[in-house]
Amino acid sequence: MGTPLTVMVLESHRDVAARASSKLTARGHTVRRCHEPGEPSFPCNGLGDGSGCPLDGAVDVALVVRRGVTPRPTGDEDGVTCALRAGLPLVEDGSDLLDPYAPMLTARVWTGDDVAEVVERAVTESLAPLERELEDALGPFLQSAGRAPGSVRVRAEASGRHLVLHLSGSELDGTLGGLLGVRASDRARQGARRWEAVEVTITSTTRAVDAPA
Repeated sequence: MGTPLTVMVLESHRDVAARASSKLTARGHTVRRCHEPGEPSFPCNGLGDGSGCPLDGAVDVALVVRRGVTPRPTGDEDGVTCALRAGLPLVEDGSDLLDPYAPMLTARVWTGDDVAEVVERAVTESLAPLERELEDALGPFLQSAGRAPGSVRVRAEASGRHLVLHLSGSELDGTLGGLLGVRASDRARQGARRWEAVEVTITSTTRAVDAPA
């Protein structure tokens, strides 16, 4: 297992997420809930006297566990909307038949899959669109410096609300590396997901330096 994650766990019906939650905690991950076991679907922890909204803290990924064919979201899984608005990757453990969340999923847990492995993989895969977006955004700056667009690669790592962007390419020392680092950081902050900290490192073929974020 890699870095321990904080997982926002939701469920279509009471207690259907118990098994998945146990597997996640056994793997070393932290589970946060919108509704405590046995409590009504309203109010959620963010409004009632529970442990507080999971999104008040750092969350890496949301997992919704659904049972049966449920073409509409249930009251118990109302936090899915909050997770999507926060820009979190969404994983579903449930059938794809008439699934209202299908277009919004980062990954699905199929029969025989290890739910913890799918959740871990989804966190990494969810950053791929951001990496491509940042590489495209750096294109004009590279062109103005006489470099080919796409000559700098971006790799993103996230932990809660902390994002690290690794930029790599040839001869990125000095002014150009710093400019690209600032541009990448600014663009990352404009996305749906809100980062409390964005760090940027620049790796050049000649030497590695840190770029201001």
